[in-house]
Amino acid sequence: MPTVLQFRRGTTAQNNAFTGSAGEVSIDTDLDTLVVHDGSTAGGHTLVTDTATQTLTNKTLTSPNITGLQLGGVAVTATAAELNYVDGVTSAIQTQLNAKGTVNSLSDLSITATATELNYVDGVTSAIQTQLNAKQATITGAATTIDTENLTVSRALVSDGSGKVAVSAVTSTEIGYLDGVTSSIQTQLNAKLASANLNSSIDSHLNQTNPTAGYVLSWNGSDYAWVVQSGGGGGGTRDETGNSAGSNGGSGVAVVRVPGSTSASVAPGTNSIATLPAPAGGCKVASFTVTGTLTIS
Repeated sequence: MPTVLQFRRGTTAQNNAFTGSAGEVSIDTDLDTLVVHDGSTAGGHTLVTDTATQTLTNKTLTSPNITGLQLGGVAVTATAAELNYVDGVTSAIQTQLNAKGTVNSLSDLSITATATELNYVDGVTSAIQTQLNAKQATITGAATTIDTENLTVSRALVSDGSGKVAVSAVTSTEIGYLDGVTSSIQTQLNAKLASANLNSSIDSHLNQTNPTAGYVLSWNGSDYAWVVQSGGGGGGTRDETGNSAGSNGGSGVAVVRVPGSTSASVAPGTNSIATLPAPAGGCKVASFTVTGTLTIS
């Protein structure tokens, strides 16, 4: 019959009350584990098993995976991350919280600004005072003359003798006359004067008021002068009574001087110029070529 080796055994309470010899092994029947004795420690040293409910004393757990943790018999439901929030706490958290005041309104924080006023800083990206200090405190330069006053309506703005903004006498309507201009106005005006093909001497005689009827403009060798029409040549005049004077054939320049509106016409088919209207009280200058009689009517 085989030999059976059995060790001293007993409950946890019995093992705790037993001091075995050095190297002696007993069995804890409650925990189903071995107890190693050293000859002096009551209860010896209980070996840890993977299923027994045991109390660990002076044990270091490296990277333990604990499931169903209980503290004081109460299951811990907090996650490891949540438990880490208490890291660094030096006294009871609830006691510290109770010592803090409560905030029911902004006034509890000694803030006098309203919520609306505080919302004005929404979107600010840097120190407000620094930004304000970087701004110009007052308007300087050319704009100082228009910082508070309204300007005269519809006027062009210019810089005055001090380099300040000023209102000119030119209206917006007058500026509008420049719309469509494609080149220098003075250059265009100078070109118009040149195309008149009249020298200053003729201009000075034509620019007279209240002319006398029946006169023609003639060159006397040194200047142009108004003389009584004597016939011949290539011109004709019309007097105030409606009588006509003329010549047969020829070509030249007809200068009609009348006190009122009139027209000059030539015999049909003899000249391409049919009507030469003259301004009221002024003069009309036109070139003509005629083979018949030039009639001023």
